[in-house]
Order: sequence, then structure tokens, then C-alpha cells
Amino acid sequence: MEWHPSKKTIESCKSRQVGIAPLKIRLVIIELENEIEILATSLLDQQKYTYNDIKELYNTRWAIEEEFKKFMQRLTVEFFSSIKTNGVLQDFYANVFMLNVVSFLTHDVNKTVNVNSKGLKYRRQINWTAALGDVRQKFVLLFLRSIKNIRRIIESLQKSFKANTEAIKPGRKFKRDKRKKGARKKAFVCYKPAW
Repeated sequence: MEWHPSKKTIESCKSRQVGIAPLKIRLVIIELENEIEILATSLLDQQKYTYNDIKELYNTRWAIEEEFKKFMQRLTVEFFSSIKTNGVLQDFYANVFMLNVVSFLTHDVNKTVNVNSKGLKYRRQINWTAALGDVRQKFVLLFLRSIKNIRRIIESLQKSFKANTEAIKPGRKFKRDKRKKGARKKAFVCYKPAW
């Protein structure tokens, strides 16, 4: 089908010197256990991108959504300390750096936690919100202390990561938040900020 821009979108596109031609899209109906999702995609070639390919891609989106959640809710990446371009970029890259440091520090611990929880009802994983909060509190010390003290700081962080875990519950389903248009702006309270 063709997706025609609304009057408001046309005005916005013209002010930004962006084309206003209708977009060709493909609608794919994905049947889930309790609901039906209708996906709009630019992957138009049905021979190259079959229904099963689109469904598989849709099913693998969860891990990507979780990464976006870390940025948007845990790190509150949309709240900047500056309105100037340089300040916004510094805030953004500082958050990316923080996420990379936490990923590095938690990688081996998360594997250990997952393996050690093999006999439990649910496998466990580190709690990202707690891990981000822990690292944020000791972050500067990782760059200001001696190697010997840095090792102690990392060990104390990893001990905290092991203590703060959460269950991995397979097959969990949550209803999508289908708020009215404009509600996104009003509901900007962080779900779990990592202070």
C-alpha cells in the first residue's frame, strides 16, 4: 500500500526540505498467542523477505527493545544538561561510555550468575538498574585511584552485581501501552532510573 503524509507532516517536511512523496509499505499480520500485530515494513520484496523472515525478525526485537530501555529509562538519555549541540553530544557519549563500562564489568559476572542459577525455577541475571546505579556511584574512583584500589573497587562492584539479580521469566507478555496521541510527552517519568 501507499502511505500518504498528513497535512501537518507535509508542512513539516517542506519546512525541512524533505520530500513529501507517498511511501510504499508492506503490511504483515503477525499472529501471537493472545493478539494480532500488524507490522508496516519497507521490505517490499515478498520473495526475498518471506512472512516467516518478518515474523522471525519481529520475535528477535525483544533484546533490542531492552537495550533501548536501558538508554531511555535507566540512563534517562533524553534529559540533557545543556541545550547546546556540544553539551548534548557530551551527555549522550558519556551515557554510551557508562553503558559500555557497565557491560564490560558485568559480562563475566552475568555468565556466572546465569550458570549458578541452573537448578532454580528461573535462571537469574544481573539487575541492570542496580548495576548502573552502583557503577555511577563509584565511576570517578575508577579513574582516580591506584591500580590496587581499582581492583578492590571492581571486586566490590562485582560482589554487588552478584547480590542484585533478577529472574529471567520466559514467555512473559505485557500489553503494549496504546495511549492517545500526545500522551508520550505527558508520561515522561522514568520507569527505573539508575541514580
